Amino acid sequence: MRGLTLGMVLALATLQSRAQVLESHIDGRIDLLEIVVDAERLSSDGPVWWRGAVTRFGTGFLRLHMVIRSGATVPPFIVSVEGDRGGLFSYARDDFGPDGLWTAAMPAGTLVVSLIGAERPEGLELRIDSVMVEGNSGALFSTWGGVDETRPVNDPAVPPEVRALGGPVARLSFIRGGKPRSCTGFLIADDILLTNEHCVSDLESCGSMTAIFGFERDAAGRLGFGTQARCAGMVRSDFALDAALVKLDRPMSSSFGLVAMSQEDVIDGAPLVVVQHPGGAPKQVSFLNCHVLSALVDGRAASSDLAHSCDTASGSSGAPVFNGEGRVVALHHYGFAEGQVDKWTENRAVRGARLEAWLRANVPP
Repeated sequence: MRGLTLGMVLALATLQSRAQVLESHIDGRIDLLEIVVDAERLSSDGPVWWRGAVTRFGTGFLRLHMVIRSGATVPPFIVSVEGDRGGLFSYARDDFGPDGLWTAAMPAGTLVVSLIGAERPEGLELRIDSVMVEGNSGALFSTWGGVDETRPVNDPAVPPEVRALGGPVARLSFIRGGKPRSCTGFLIADDILLTNEHCVSDLESCGSMTAIFGFERDAAGRLGFGTQARCAGMVRSDFALDAALVKLDRPMSSSFGLVAMSQEDVIDGAPLVVVQHPGGAPKQVSFLNCHVLSALVDGRAASSDLAHSCDTASGSSGAPVFNGEGRVVALHHYGFAEGQVDKWTENRAVRGARLEAWLRANVPP
């Protein structure tokens, strides 16, 4: 592919219908726990004053919900959570809000929780009241022609020009409506992520969200778990555009880059690329048989969307749609369900040209 532009690469891909479905992904459950760590359960010797474990197998990820109660005189402490299949995260007192926190996502297995401090944390109560058991087994129901042509981002068959677009794209894990969900999002500023309003836009979804960057398999098929950032607050959301701007708890662009946004509309037939986490799976791309079907269609608002033929699935909501120059021209949000022909019969994404003014007004320069 050396010497070819991204547009030329996409043009070489072979160009080869259903009710609309908002493509957030629901998979898993939340189990209640009754783990209480107080003075009676603390060890007499530190620096590890308590240690316990939560185990769940046969699923994708585990996350714990933890709450602390402590007085101002409690000595400094951290709560560490380590997975036996990968992941180690530590939380200090200031990381816990009034309602506690959801830990980062770690592969299913055993999570070991440790309460650590230089001094015995008298007056501290730690509660672990829930475990999120989240899968990654979404059905690829929004496939054009019924054949799934998505590819893992580092598959040797994926052109380097396409692969290079995936850095700023993250898998989002969160709770909405009391259920574990996953979507896709991408960096448009150092610490600001763009996704769909129907994914992350309220206190519940933001408070429980973690964004996993670099969650992908390498060319040999080995899974990299990436780096995680939490939602630090909502910048703005818009129902009609189905768009939401999420502020992360730290900058991520130095490690993963930023997308480049386009201010221009695309034309019918133009080649596209969608970088996504369908079904919560490791990062994948759709570029085969992936093009604009109609440059101007209705979404949540009149004439807000474009229609495209790129294969997606639940969990692809919030994915960036790139043009042949590698710029984001749309924000994917709708798929379709087989056998329901009373509605539209293609995937839809919010037009970048429609988003541009909204982004300019809400993203700090």
